[in-house]
Amino acid sequence: MQTPYSLLSLLLICLFMFLNTPMRGAEPPNGVPHVVEFNIPHFVGHCLLSSDGKKIATTNKDETQIWDAESGKELFKLEGGFPCFSPNGKRIATLDDDVGSTQIWDAESGKELLKLKGFCVEFFPDGKQIVMSHDGMIQFWDVESGKKLLEMEGFVSTFSPDRRKIVTRDGGWHDSIQVWDAESGEALLKLKGAFAGFSADGKKILTEDENTLWIWDAESGTEVQRFDDGKDGTRHLSPDGKKVAALTTPADVRDSVIRIWDAETGKKLFELKGGYEWWHDDIFSPDSKKIIAFHYRIEKLEDGLLRIWEAETGKELHKLAAGHWFFLPGGKTIATMVPDTRLVDEFNATLQNIATAILDVESGKELLKMRGVLQGFSSDGKKMVVMEVVGSAPEDVSCFVRIWDLTAMEKQE
Repeated sequence: MQTPYSLLSLLLICLFMFLNTPMRGAEPPNGVPHVVEFNIPHFVGHCLLSSDGKKIATTNKDETQIWDAESGKELFKLEGGFPCFSPNGKRIATLDDDVGSTQIWDAESGKELLKLKGFCVEFFPDGKQIVMSHDGMIQFWDVESGKKLLEMEGFVSTFSPDRRKIVTRDGGWHDSIQVWDAESGEALLKLKGAFAGFSADGKKILTEDENTLWIWDAESGTEVQRFDDGKDGTRHLSPDGKKVAALTTPADVRDSVIRIWDAETGKKLFELKGGYEWWHDDIFSPDSKKIIAFHYRIEKLEDGLLRIWEAETGKELHKLAAGHWFFLPGGKTIATMVPDTRLVDEFNATLQNIATAILDVESGKELLKMRGVLQGFSSDGKKMVVMEVVGSAPEDVSCFVRIWDLTAMEKQE
């Protein structure tokens, strides 16, 4: 809800009236019930749902608040921001950006367990180990004992899907990557280019520089395929490892082109011309059967900001009036942000104008829509958290957090 009034008194009156009227969008069209709804009476810079769906972390400046996702009750406050839950929900890491240190907390009691220099890359699934990045080194720490277990050179690490390997970047972004044994810390491979992804089975590694794309065997380091397209851009490997998407972005993004290649033969399969873009790795659906991207050359949202194609043929399936997207577990549906207004120019103008929708990838049908910005899902995809911002300036806003139970939607399909 936008408040065009500039006077603080009028803003407070409007906010009071809003808080005493039924919540807009509190029940979506198909009647999916929300689990809990609560109000945070200040601006929230970050809102994170734990993987198990039991807790929510929100940040306000240099403080993190932890909430019970079932009752909406505030449990405790933690120092630092940029919260990160362990996959099992038992640990929380927060970052003190001013001094460059990370604190690890017990998610049940709020007790501080460990304080480390650097920033958290990620937790191990059981929450007992944490991966840190500090002074050009990747470090593995035991959370309970505070003991450093492993250390390896490099920046910004990524685990292979089976977590047996870890990739680190050398100093130059496009220079090379190092592949390590994640258990022993032994250096296994050094590959040319910047890291661009693993295949879903972890058997292939994708690297790139400004002009070249390589596909490597993750065990031997053998070059499997090489693409010298001479185009600066971004590339991604499909989850099944069979296709490569290469985005060429000229000075005017509206002239960008997506090229789809056969990862085994190096043959170009087709091009998607006309100004496309993606914001993250989900250009391929999890089953590798669909391609999804933005289209910039449109006059109005009805022309389809979001496009979906068949990955095998390049046939366009849907033009959707939607924005930034995430695949839900299973890959049959996507969650996307859609504007409440009809003007493209207003799409990113304000958080108050954005709603969240769940769409069926096969049919393009809208299954669910509610006001607010998508914040995340539980790891099983059964809970979704959406936050609606009310107010005209950061110092005057309230944030309504709603957790939706998506299992009811599954039963209705």
